[in-house]
Amino acid sequence: MKVCSECRTQKPIEEFKKPTHNICKVCSQEKANERRRQEKAKWREYIDEKKGCKCAKCGYCACTDALELHHVYPEKKTISFFQFVNDKRFNEENRKILDVELENSIRLCNRCHKEIHAKGGTL
Repeated sequence: MKVCSECRTQKPIEEFKKPTHNICKVCSQEKANERRRQEKAKWREYIDEKKGCKCAKCGYCACTDALELHHVYPEKKTISFFQFVNDKRFNEENRKILDVELENSIRLCNRCHKEIHAKGGTL
């Protein structure tokens, strides 16, 4: 038995990733999830600063969660914004990568974004 340094619960050794780890698997996963949420929030704030908080087509601005990024020139697309924001750490190197991609994008509400793609992806 071992005590998790995070939840202070005594647990069997099997509930730790390695016998040398002080945090149980459950607490370790919760910490990782929280880090991901914080990273995603930083990316959202960064994108809001760079691209603004309203739809470039209709001007919608009531809820930034309803805004998406659209690649203006799909042939120049090198990353998926969704994948990038969910997988990458918020650091200088990754901001530079995203900045290049943001130059080829506009902010759209999800309705306008869907309409554009239904019409072939062009504005």
